[in-house]
Amino acid sequence: NFKSIRIYLLGFGIVSLIHLFLLYFFYPSFFDTQTFSELGKRTTSFHFNFQNNSFGIESILSSCLILFFPCFLLFKNYHLIRKSKNEWDLFISFLFILTINTLIVFFTAFARESRLFALPLLLIYPLLGKYFLLECRGFISLQLRKINLINYFFILLNLLILVKSYHYIFEGYQTTIHPTLYNFNAEYLFSIVIASMVLNIKDLILIQKAPTEVEQKSGTYFE
Repeated sequence: NFKSIRIYLLGFGIVSLIHLFLLYFFYPSFFDTQTFSELGKRTTSFHFNFQNNSFGIESILSSCLILFFPCFLLFKNYHLIRKSKNEWDLFISFLFILTINTLIVFFTAFARESRLFALPLLLIYPLLGKYFLLECRGFISLQLRKINLINYFFILLNLLILVKSYHYIFEGYQTTIHPTLYNFNAEYLFSIVIASMVLNIKDLILIQKAPTEVEQKSGTYFE
């Protein structure tokens, strides 16, 4: 809600002021003319990251390499996260830091360095582990769902996305870092798509017992 957003912004502002004070106290040379000139050059990174279609697509997919599957996993289990106040607070904090960090990377760094997008994940590694185990547990269910026409449509849609992704990633997508032989961006991107589509199809054909409120709070459902 709006109150929470104000609290996060206030906290971010206080931490930023403390950081600036410490910089001024311990590294006064940081505020000289040369430093500000260097910071000014940094702001041109956005133009570098999106100077043409190839760089723009690479910048966006570079963020997807790190963030797509974690975000997919969290939003897929959003209804469970929403029931736990602690998990919900972590989730909101993650989205806030994710937004700030992504903007900083796009405007002040080379976005093709995917590792720069990973910082917000530090907040949600416990959630990722928990819900990844929940997704894995869903595969041991032997109870098949009654598949209707809508289910078949979505299964085919997921398979179509998988095929289209394969053709684009391995035939259309090109990184600006050469030679491309020495990076595995395409392979990793496609593995993310495979994992996401498999989890979607699993939910369409298997019935998974939802955790009870007691199991959700205690964590015994995931053992």
